[in-house]
Amino acid sequence: MFPASQKLGQDNSVKFPDGTTVSLDGLAPVEVFSKGAKCWDGKAKVHCPEPTVFSKKENDGSKVLVAKDKDGKIKSIRLKKPNGKSETLHAIEEETDTFAYIPDEAMDEEFFSRFTMEEKTKENVGKNVRRQLRGVSDQDVTKKRHLQAACTQYREIELAVAVESSFCAAVGVSQVDAKVQSIVADVAADYEQDGLCFTVTMVHFEKHCDSNNDPYKPGVQMNQSGCGGNGLLDFFEDYWNVNRQGVHRDVAQLFSGTGLECDGGSCVIGCAYVAATCKETFGAYGVNYVSYTTNSVSQSQLVSHEMGHNLGANHDSSSTNYIMYPSNGSNNRYFSPQSIASMDVARNELCLDFAGVPPPPPPTTTTPSPPEGDFLVEIQVNHDNYPEETSWSLTDSNGNVLASQSTNSGIADGTVINQNVPIAAGEYTFTINDSYGDGVCCSYGTGSFSVNVGSTTVLAGGAFGNSATVTFTVYANGDVCIGTDCGPTTTQPPPTTTTTTTTTSTTPPPPTTTTTTTPATTTTTTTTTTTTTTPAPTAYTVDVSVTYDNYPSETSWSLKNVASGATLLSQSTNSGVARGETVAADTSVAAGVYKFEINDSYGDGICCSYGQGDYAISVDGKEVQVGGDFGQSAGVIFTVGTPTLSISSISGAKGSVLEYAFIPPAGTSSVSCSIAGNNGDADLYVSFDKANTIGGTSGGDCVPYVGGSNESCAASQFPTIGDVLMVSIHAYDAYTGLMLTCQSS
Repeated sequence: MFPASQKLGQDNSVKFPDGTTVSLDGLAPVEVFSKGAKCWDGKAKVHCPEPTVFSKKENDGSKVLVAKDKDGKIKSIRLKKPNGKSETLHAIEEETDTFAYIPDEAMDEEFFSRFTMEEKTKENVGKNVRRQLRGVSDQDVTKKRHLQAACTQYREIELAVAVESSFCAAVGVSQVDAKVQSIVADVAADYEQDGLCFTVTMVHFEKHCDSNNDPYKPGVQMNQSGCGGNGLLDFFEDYWNVNRQGVHRDVAQLFSGTGLECDGGSCVIGCAYVAATCKETFGAYGVNYVSYTTNSVSQSQLVSHEMGHNLGANHDSSSTNYIMYPSNGSNNRYFSPQSIASMDVARNELCLDFAGVPPPPPPTTTTPSPPEGDFLVEIQVNHDNYPEETSWSLTDSNGNVLASQSTNSGIADGTVINQNVPIAAGEYTFTINDSYGDGVCCSYGTGSFSVNVGSTTVLAGGAFGNSATVTFTVYANGDVCIGTDCGPTTTQPPPTTTTTTTTTSTTPPPPTTTTTTTPATTTTTTTTTTTTTTPAPTAYTVDVSVTYDNYPSETSWSLKNVASGATLLSQSTNSGVARGETVAADTSVAAGVYKFEINDSYGDGICCSYGQGDYAISVDGKEVQVGGDFGQSAGVIFTVGTPTLSISSISGAKGSVLEYAFIPPAGTSSVSCSIAGNNGDADLYVSFDKANTIGGTSGGDCVPYVGGSNESCAASQFPTIGDVLMVSIHAYDAYTGLMLTCQSS
């Protein structure tokens, strides 16, 4: 991201990173022009604390307006013209990872010539020569940076690019492919720098120019929190972690045509996760407001900058020539020695292949002719940063190994293994081990694993210590029973039984003893037991009820499938709902994980200052969440018909509360929950059927309340199994990369 770190100098002047200064001598307070403006507190947009504005009149009658907060920090500088119009000269969000871009035409050249830099053509030299893209002549070579002459070996960065609909609109649908190819070519040249020695290959490209079918549109519309919690960057990561698991990549970048966190004509133009390459489960992510300028050099350098963060480089403000300089401009030419040193760590990661060398093959699987059958066991293992410690196996009831992976199998850090094993009806056991005893999450990478048969999750998790194992039985009709007491596959598991008793008179056969007797007529009772199965339902009903307050136009809500991102039910703002009206809706869903979210644009919920509104969500009559007095937004992620709830890459700002609901399937005898993370301090609150009211999670059946972000609630703490296990994560301190796992048996 692009931060600004301007401070008030000793001579009462504002100094910008490029050396430009603006004197504030003689400035007097004037009317506040930024009333209601928003400032960045490091996590979210908040109201600026008591902004103060100073002005300085120029010769043409214009005024330079400088806004400071109560601590004397400069917040923004604007130029007010004689005609009354105000133009932003520079927006400052101090000591954050955010840079507010100001268009060149809005700059006052006398004070901010730094923003009207001469545009120079960048030479693309290196492994892949691309001079034709720029038309650079040989005479210009001395003006350009030296690339790759000393590199003898390159690490390959596999780049995935996604384009959303507003980018298509900005550059023209017919020009999207050429624009993306040009940017990626220039980014590749940026990384083929002497001493850096990367090569960039675009391994995946997707474009969504139809706004009606653009999966990223909801995230783009959240642009006011683009780089903060639940903004576009988080949206992009979550969407890809669920829907693009099959795309092999090291880095994924979203090209957008919409500014982030726009305020008063200025916008954030990019943000990315720092040092995420090879450290995250599915890869590193960045979002780029590429069309903020038509300057192709600046466009590509923005993407190079955000990728630099992914690879571990922080900002370097020592020279405007550096790509990692805190603000973007056409003279950001190359990576500094400091940035190269930071990215050396990523360059040495095993997850990055050497250029020209194919990725290692998947591990050899021991498969002794698995039995033919109509069923598949789907195994996925997302490795952490120490895959050599991990082993797993799938065996049948006779101990035959159907699929396996051994320790020290040569798998690269963070590799995702997917394997489908055909099986017949029968009993099977899956076991995963970690030789170090810390599982595959979360101290050294955010790994995870899952085992599925059809729509049934048999076992899933990540923070399992030394070992995790499960025994399960697949029946001829496809039903799955989890546990060691499921019974033979020739009969069905016994959820319900019907007993029929018949009485008959018989004469027993002669005894085989040597004693001779005269047999009497006796009555024998024969009991015939007929076992019938009540299979798990294939469809469940989710009910949503919303009673609106006196301002229904402010309220919107949605029910979505987490895996597909599909919206199942929704109501938008300004939808014509009457004051106090109750809207009830329901939908039939399959087993899976779903998310309900409700928003109020004014930020006062739907209760209780302006009406007594409320909402409720239930599954087959089991109440999942109710609320009303929620401020700006509320919601819950909940399971339907699955024995496991597993959510990764969870982040929370200090003081935040995230809500989940785990509905144990019928027949559940025990449940357990845990969170695992390597930073911050997250607290786990778990209870049955108690805390399903927003704000009502101050207590529960299990509240470990220990330091750090690793807490668990064992099965022994839930002697009675209720309808809905309410789970919430409270951020005592901010945390990232957290994994939540709840499972039943």
